[in-house]
Amino acid sequence: MLSRKVAVEHNNKNSDNLVKIEWFISKRCNFHCSYCDKHTHDHVSGFPDLDTMKTTLDKIMSTTDKKIRLSFTGGEPTICKHLFDFCKYGKEKYGDRINQFSITTNGSRTKKYYVELSKYVNSMIFSYHMEYHDIEKVPDSVYAVHEEGNLQHLHVHMMMLPSVFDKADKQIEEFRKRGIAVSIRRIRPAYREDNKAMRLPFDNDKKVASINLTGSDGRPDYSGDKGYYTDEELNYLKNIPVSDFKNVIAHEVNDNYEVSSRETNVNEFTVAKNNQYLGWYCWAGIQSLRIEPSGDVWNATCRTKKLGNIFKEFTMISKPEPCIRNWCACAADLNTTKVKDLIYADLVRVSHEL
Repeated sequence: MLSRKVAVEHNNKNSDNLVKIEWFISKRCNFHCSYCDKHTHDHVSGFPDLDTMKTTLDKIMSTTDKKIRLSFTGGEPTICKHLFDFCKYGKEKYGDRINQFSITTNGSRTKKYYVELSKYVNSMIFSYHMEYHDIEKVPDSVYAVHEEGNLQHLHVHMMMLPSVFDKADKQIEEFRKRGIAVSIRRIRPAYREDNKAMRLPFDNDKKVASINLTGSDGRPDYSGDKGYYTDEELNYLKNIPVSDFKNVIAHEVNDNYEVSSRETNVNEFTVAKNNQYLGWYCWAGIQSLRIEPSGDVWNATCRTKKLGNIFKEFTMISKPEPCIRNWCACAADLNTTKVKDLIYADLVRVSHEL
C-alpha cells in the first residue's frame, strides 16, 4: 500500500530551539560549473570586510535567544582573505551559542589550509565538482581533515555530473570505505537567459529539455530536467544509497489513513523529485534565515519573504506560513519543519507554533 508524505521535520529534536543561518557572503567563485547559474556565482564580486562580518554576527546574536547553526556558503567562501580571523572571532566570543559553525567549500584550497581551518569551525562540507578538480586534490584534503579529527561533522556532497558516473562511483566507494559521509546530489541544470536549455558538459550535441522560468527574479523551475541524465544514470541514482546519515523525519499516511514515520536524508527527496511543498505550512523564517551579501535577510534559501536587513533591522517570522514555491530545491531548507495541512500538525514536535 502506497504512502504519501504529509509532514517533515529535522530528526534531531535539539533543532527545535535552533536557528539555521545560511550566510551567502559572496557570489565570487573560482569555478564556472556548467550547472551553476548567474544568481549563484560570478568571478568579480567582493567580500564584506572583517568589521562588517563581526557586526553582522553581533546583530544576529542580539536578535535571538536561540542557539544558531551558522553556515557559510557562496560562491566560494574560502576565497575570503579574512575568513580565518572571522572564524576565530566567532569561536572565541560566541562559542557556547554557536551550535554548529559550518563552511561549504569546493575544496580548491590546499589540504594544509583546510586542516588549519578545522581548528576554528566544527563542520565542513566539501562539494565535489568533477568538471574542475584534479581528481586527487579534493579527496586528499578530505582525508587530511578526517585524519586530523577536529571536526564534529565532515561531509562530502558528490555532484553527480552526467557522463562521469564511473569516476564518481569509485570515489564514493573510497570515501565510504574510509568512514567519510557522502551524499549523492542530483544536479539541477542551469539555463540560458533566452530560456533555452544549455548543452550538457562533455557532449556538444545533446541538450536537455527546455524549461519555463518562474518568479520575478528569473530563477528557473528545475522540474523539467528531462534528458539531462541517461536512463542508465537515472537507474544508478535510484539504486545507490543516497546518503550515509539521516537528518530528516518523513511522516507519511497511507490510503487507510494510517500514519508511519521514517528517518531519511533530505537528498533522497531531491533525487526522487519528492520535494514539492506548494501550499504546505512551513517554518522558514522561524527555524531558518538566509543572509545575502547585501545584508538582506530572507526567511530561507528559497527567499520567499524578505525580513529586513542586518545593518538596519529585521524581524523573524512568528508563525508558519504557506509555501509559495513549486519546489523546495535546497538541502539547507528541506529539513525545515513543514506540514501539508493543519490536520497533520500534531505529527511534528513544534505544532504549538502554528
